[in-house]
Amino acid sequence: MNEPSTRPEPTAEAPALALRGVTAGYDGTPVLEDVDLAIGPRDYLAILGPNGGGKTTLLRVFLGLVEPWRGQVISNLPHGRRRLGYVPQYSSFEPGVPLRVEDVALMGRLARRGLGRRYRPEDHEAARRGLAAVRLEHRAHDLASDLSGGQIQRLLIARALAGEPEAMLLDEPLASLDLDSRGVVRELLLELSERMPVVLVTHDPAAVAREVKNIACVNHRVTYHGDGELTSDVLQETYGCPVDLIAHGVPHRVLAAHGHDHGHEHRHEHAPGEHSHG
Repeated sequence: MNEPSTRPEPTAEAPALALRGVTAGYDGTPVLEDVDLAIGPRDYLAILGPNGGGKTTLLRVFLGLVEPWRGQVISNLPHGRRRLGYVPQYSSFEPGVPLRVEDVALMGRLARRGLGRRYRPEDHEAARRGLAAVRLEHRAHDLASDLSGGQIQRLLIARALAGEPEAMLLDEPLASLDLDSRGVVRELLLELSERMPVVLVTHDPAAVAREVKNIACVNHRVTYHGDGELTSDVLQETYGCPVDLIAHGVPHRVLAAHGHDHGHEHRHEHAPGEHSHG
């Protein structure tokens, strides 16, 4: 991975990762505009906002997958941005592809080992530690395609952990998880945040509201809430309309009638049987 970030000399107050005045997007259309965001050394940050607001793009900028048009990406981590653990949104494995669970976890070592090089004992040990952290070590020799959706999401976290990351960036890691997997992932992320920055994109902030330390609301621009308190004002600022409830898998419920005077049209999603009130 290229290392274009600016790395100032670390200080006691220096963030682990930061964006300064970042504008970025795709095909000439900005998705993030003039974003400032600092992530502390042991931060647990939840990023929330509407679809298309720039949450995933923000992660991709940190990872170096999207280059800013303007602004700086700053890292004070020991290895810059070379050891960022990334967990993408849920993916699946094709049935019949002979890819074992341990093989997937070992992929987290590729950045350390390089393509075409034989894995060493320490790589296998790192993969086993990652699987143990998500309680999948007993499935190491099973086909990845035989795992449930929740187990696959845990496996993707194990893959990131196998790379011995210095920070974890996760895109919707709790989406579509069964109750057991959700508990395992929540417990693990809280434990990780005690020794490294953890950044979590979510449509379901209530699921981690008790654990996160800070909240960043992303809707093309970023508003930072340093106390981590999930209030109706925070959610209204993010989604552009009054909010009463964050239900599992449902971005928001509209309470009051509102027009489009806040500058953007919004599509309001509801679970079956839910209705807006106003």
